[in-house]
Amino acid sequence: MLRDNERRGQTAYAIFLAVTIFSLAYAVFNIAFAAQLASFSPDGMNTPRLQAFGLINQLALVVNLGLLLASAVSFIRWARRAYYNLGAIGVDTSFSDASVVYAWILPVTSLYRPYQLVREIWQLTQREAFGHIRSHTLLRVWWASFLTRSVLGIVVSAIGNGMTLESLRTAMQFQALSLAFDGFAALITARVIHRIMQFEQQLVLVQNVTQLGQAPPEPAALSPTDPDLYL
Repeated sequence: MLRDNERRGQTAYAIFLAVTIFSLAYAVFNIAFAAQLASFSPDGMNTPRLQAFGLINQLALVVNLGLLLASAVSFIRWARRAYYNLGAIGVDTSFSDASVVYAWILPVTSLYRPYQLVREIWQLTQREAFGHIRSHTLLRVWWASFLTRSVLGIVVSAIGNGMTLESLRTAMQFQALSLAFDGFAALITARVIHRIMQFEQQLVLVQNVTQLGQAPPEPAALSPTDPDLYL
């Protein structure tokens, strides 16, 4: 029997849209911050304006981290339920639904297994809902953006180790680029979620129609009622 996954999908979709908006706004802030740094000399690093920029940047880092964690958790919860539902209606799947969680945290497996799982959700849900499978480049773009985003994160972390004014300015510029790409990747992920949710809605409809056409189920057991026991 299918378990409701619409609420999880809507939550994940909304969070990834929030990540998109915030990442783009944060990227603009980093560009403005880098421009401010260009007008300062090394001796003027303690000006109130620069300190205010630094404080806002620290707060934005916390918000960004919170959104990234929320997006990861919501996506995994939604994908796991979607994968579970395939097995619940008798579809043969390649992995267990718990693999949806493990696939993201295992060092080498995380480079390819999440894509395999989401592709299987995409294909099998579509097949059961519509009777056919249509491949789409959206999935490949989604996974390519995820891998590219991971590489950009490593590059930004390496550049951010410098302590000079110029190195800080360069780090802010690269961080702006990384954040803009984060926004793009989050938007692609939101589109993937939305498309699969459409497949799931059709699958629920098909399952409901199928169940309406079946004979009523036989009772699992017939137990005596209280009057029967009394007599």
